[in-house]
Amino acid sequence: MKAIAGALSGILKPAQKAHENRVKRKMASEAADAKLKLAKHEGAKEVTLTDAEWEAKSADAQGETWRDEYVTVSVVAPLNALVIGVFAAGFGQPQILDRTLEAFTKLQEAGIDMNWYLGAVIMAAIGLKAWRKVL
Repeated sequence: MKAIAGALSGILKPAQKAHENRVKRKMASEAADAKLKLAKHEGAKEVTLTDAEWEAKSADAQGETWRDEYVTVSVVAPLNALVIGVFAAGFGQPQILDRTLEAFTKLQEAGIDMNWYLGAVIMAAIGLKAWRKVL
């Protein structure tokens, strides 16, 4: 009987914890919404959110868009091509690496700073809050 109770407890505790976290995130999101509405009504130019409120609003927004993933894949793809080129060169196909490096040169000549874009994608993945601190 104790074994069954222990097994059920092992299954139910994580589910209970997940539910509690979901409720906390929902409460934080609602608190953030209330602050935002009040600030808009008062014409405030800034709103101060707690970390929990910020993370809740950020989590709400994550499920709504595919654009972030598209940008991430687009920015990271040249780096993946570089890695593939290095491996291909190691297996006797240096032309892939040569073309990849040529593409990076063309991007640089066009004024596209891949370091900046990669940094922007990483900061966006961490959250806009961190992005603001960097700039």
